[in-house]
Amino acid sequence: MTASAPPPHGSDRGTSSPSPGHGQSRAAFSTRFVGNELSEDQRAAILKFAGIIIRRKADKFAQPTASRLDMTEVAVFERAEDGKTQARVVFEIDLGPDMLNPAGNMHGGCTMFLIDVCSSIALVALAVAKRSNARFVSQSLTTVFHAPATSGKTSRAI
Repeated sequence: MTASAPPPHGSDRGTSSPSPGHGQSRAAFSTRFVGNELSEDQRAAILKFAGIIIRRKADKFAQPTASRLDMTEVAVFERAEDGKTQARVVFEIDLGPDMLNPAGNMHGGCTMFLIDVCSSIALVALAVAKRSNARFVSQSLTTVFHAPATSGKTSRAI
């Protein structure tokens, strides 16, 4: 994922769903596609992949947490510095008690799981935009924690 800014808003279309409470999964994403770089088929492919990863069966690893993720924005654009295609994908999740450590902050393992899932979906969005059949598996994750995320807050991954 990149922190680079996407181009100005062009065609913004997406799906909507009510915001669930803790422990409830979302039926659909509230994704807003920024710009006109992606065809309807590409947008559908990104939503389908995200749905497979995030809205999977309840008996899968960390499903109660993953099911509460909302993919709120997808933007594909060329980076001004070098013209390379970039993807910017934004996710949000309301932190619930099942995601916290004994100190009341988001558990580091939960944080790493969310980073892994969100970054994988962003890489697939980039591959779809570039019309590549690439598949991604995390090989290494390194994180520095700067401040705790606390219960009752909404966390964003960009």
